[in-house]
Amino acid sequence: MAALADHVGLAKGTLYLYFSSKEHLFLSLLEDSLFPWIARLVRRLALQRRPTPTSVARLFAEAFSADPTVDRLLPLLESVLEHQIDAPTALAFKQRLLENTLPLAAALEETLLVLAGHGLEALISIRALHSGYRQMADSPPVVQQLFVDHPALAPLRVDLARDFPRALTRVLSSL
Repeated sequence: MAALADHVGLAKGTLYLYFSSKEHLFLSLLEDSLFPWIARLVRRLALQRRPTPTSVARLFAEAFSADPTVDRLLPLLESVLEHQIDAPTALAFKQRLLENTLPLAAALEETLLVLAGHGLEALISIRALHSGYRQMADSPPVVQQLFVDHPALAPLRVDLARDFPRALTRVLSSL
């Protein structure tokens, strides 16, 4: 918060007039990016010509990689951000999240007919899969160096761009 306050030319205490915690601040940043991201995804799903689980998985992977804020903050929502916000803030966010997510669930069901009635379930699976792969792909420097120094460990290295779409294709195919 101190670094942000310095960057925007405010006193640190002034930020706390608007955000009760750094998690509240990051939740606001996520929301500002997430809901337009969802709307773009709805439009892109509608443009799918011959949709397959593979093409939809690729679309989601591209959407995550195109928006670093959503890509990095969404996996932290339940595990970090929501732990330091009050109930009214959490309720308001969850209500807006559901309101914005339902059209994406419907678009997913329309795009992949095999998902009829399971769009929201599929989106929860997509989020869970992305969160897990995002965290596993962000290995600390010591682990990254292990992969370089010990090639036999390569099967344990997660490459988000390669592995997430493959896994998501399998999930979408199985739903």
